[in-house]
Amino acid sequence: MKKLSIMAILMENGVRTMTDRGIRLTFDTQEPSEEQFGEIFGMKGKSGKLIFCSEDTVITEKDLEIPDVTPEFKGEKSPSARLRNSLYVLWSQGKKDIEFEVYYRSKMDTFINLVKEKLS
Repeated sequence: MKKLSIMAILMENGVRTMTDRGIRLTFDTQEPSEEQFGEIFGMKGKSGKLIFCSEDTVITEKDLEIPDVTPEFKGEKSPSARLRNSLYVLWSQGKKDIEFEVYYRSKMDTFINLVKEKLS
């Protein structure tokens, strides 16, 4: 597994909660080297683990051992995460005239209404 180490700033307005109870983080980095730039774009769209600490902290191998926080899925994504990811791919393959969050909520409303119609 590739590891990337780059200096970054967690932006003041870069922490947002998401509807699936996740958190969206926005970082700004220093100018990456060509190698780092290639690594970053190679990781685009992939799942990984994030460790962020103050720049004076020394990271050890033990720090890199992150326990699985969702043992019930044993490395699998939850059905809701799979649906969200599938909708993202569908959105990205079409015209992106609206933001993904708006598209996602619209599609979820459509699914919810389909299920509601089947309720007695």
